[in-house]
Amino acid sequence: MPEVTDFGRRLRVARTWGGFTRQSDLGQALAERYPGWPVATMVKRVETGQVVVAPHDIPVWAARVAEVTGVPDWFLLHGWAARPEPTNVEQMLGELAERVADHDRRLIHLHPITTAKDN
Repeated sequence: MPEVTDFGRRLRVARTWGGFTRQSDLGQALAERYPGWPVATMVKRVETGQVVVAPHDIPVWAARVAEVTGVPDWFLLHGWAARPEPTNVEQMLGELAERVADHDRRLIHLHPITTAKDN
């Protein structure tokens, strides 16, 4: 089982401080990790609200997010199978982030972090 990642923690902080913009941890990580992918362009245009992702693109994005975060893509995709309409990229990044955070919370619950105070 993978450890809770620092990326996941940063993601929760980014989510807490106002949601996702082109400066979001998730967007930046994907853009940096896959410079040739449309994600770089999409993240830059999120603020306009014009960018949408077709349902058939979501599994591709989830696979990339899974690779970056270590969260299984089946976990990221849960509940999206029947989604018929295009999704705003900001909304999708937000939902992916919530699933990453939920995954991290489950790992923390299963494997509590021991601190010096606990010893």
